[in-house]
Amino acid sequence: MKKAILIVIALLSKEVFALDEKNKDESSGFFSTLGNELSSPWTTEAKPWVIGGAVTTLLLASVFEDSIVDPAQEEFVEHTPLGSLSVVGDYGGQLVPNFLYVLGMYGHYASTGDKKSLSRSILMAKASFYSTSITTVLKPIVHEKRPNGHGYLSFPSGHTTAAFAFSSFVMAEHSFWPWGSGALLLSSLTAASRINDNAHYLHDVAGGMTIGIAYGLGLHYLYKDKGESNTNDRDAKTEFMFVPAYEPEFKGFLVVVDF
Repeated sequence: MKKAILIVIALLSKEVFALDEKNKDESSGFFSTLGNELSSPWTTEAKPWVIGGAVTTLLLASVFEDSIVDPAQEEFVEHTPLGSLSVVGDYGGQLVPNFLYVLGMYGHYASTGDKKSLSRSILMAKASFYSTSITTVLKPIVHEKRPNGHGYLSFPSGHTTAAFAFSSFVMAEHSFWPWGSGALLLSSLTAASRINDNAHYLHDVAGGMTIGIAYGLGLHYLYKDKGESNTNDRDAKTEFMFVPAYEPEFKGFLVVVDF
């Protein structure tokens, strides 16, 4: 299902990209736009969150592997605390929310002519496409074996990448209550479900989270600066970060939200 929806998003992206280009200056070429968008995690206000996520991922994969990653994996696999909720988390990472958002915003634009909805549809499509494409490229390069032994495409988690590309963009573009909080809850459930199902390690999830956030926020900030993405309907700016955490009864990472 994820591949099918990614293809649909890619095709829809092609259409909305074309519409987007009509609104740009002729001097702004395709490759220039592509370069700006691909580099947006490093050239916008998203950079601190990308660096924080990358450092967290590196620490989990090295320094905290024995004290946090392995114990967390054993705890989840032994008790499978999510139960049937794991299925919901799986769908959350299959690009289903991303697709529905793109389709819904584009439909709203088509029926009302609201350019903000068109912009949001375009940016969610791009964030989903860029982030999942980068994750797909990284998987065979890193070549990490999954904890369940099924293949060597463990790092980074593709489900988590898609889920946090969705939630980070929603949190940046909409009010935290209820839209941002609901999106964050769903993406967090997706991340936890990947460990619960023994498909990924904690650092795989952190890596996917970082890539998803990188483009969800990166594209939001890139076009916010250009006046094409606005946050007039938000009461306050939402910021969030995630950090490793260790307690006798808790091993993992915390998502901290400031809103």
